[in-house]
Amino acid sequence: MNKRMSLIFNYLSFKDSTLGGGVYTIENPLLVFFRKKGLVKLSDGYSIPFDKQSKKIIMSVVDLALTNGFRFGEQEYQWKLDIKKGIIETPQGIKFSIKQVRILDEIFLYQVHFSGMDLKDKVVVTAGAYIGDTPLFYSYYGAKVYGFEPDPNSYSQALENIELNPELSKNIVMRNYAIGKDEELNFPINPNGSGSSSVFNLKNRKTVNITSKSISTILQEYDITDPYLLDLDIKGSEFTVI
Repeated sequence: MNKRMSLIFNYLSFKDSTLGGGVYTIENPLLVFFRKKGLVKLSDGYSIPFDKQSKKIIMSVVDLALTNGFRFGEQEYQWKLDIKKGIIETPQGIKFSIKQVRILDEIFLYQVHFSGMDLKDKVVVTAGAYIGDTPLFYSYYGAKVYGFEPDPNSYSQALENIELNPELSKNIVMRNYAIGKDEELNFPINPNGSGSSSVFNLKNRKTVNITSKSISTILQEYDITDPYLLDLDIKGSEFTVI
């Protein structure tokens, strides 16, 4: 199968079964594939506009919806889209840029970081905070959050997403640090924004010099005397930190 046919097949495969036994899919996959501008029509009647610049991003949003079977709309528990502003909003009312949506289902549907319904005044330190998803998640449940993300691209998007949620941002401190040892290190930049960058995988990667800090230094620097939760997603450095 050549590359073009493979891409067409992928568009035709954008679908998921529903609880009722039907299929939730793109109604016009071939038109979407061949056109540079138009509408992605979903089988539940919802349409999403795209143009040449936004098409790839829109398709990642569509994939997120179809893979997880959720609907866009204005009703309770539905996800919301503001294409003009480039914002997706979770059922909890937390807003994100649509530039990167690949892990929002893990955090806000499956809640893989769930640590209690009431985290009010509890202190959470989250390392590998990526695009601000975990800091915003913990802040939503009331925690005071210290988030750390070494990749400059992900960190920049984290600041953008946190700014979209002014009430939640009041409880978040976000810094462009790696968490491990107290040192300066070369960190690989991930141009694709996948969040998979690791200091243990520098081969053929552009790097940037960043500051790394140990947990003990973080606790001292921010005067954290009663931490509640340490959330680590740092691609191989977890045991170094612990």
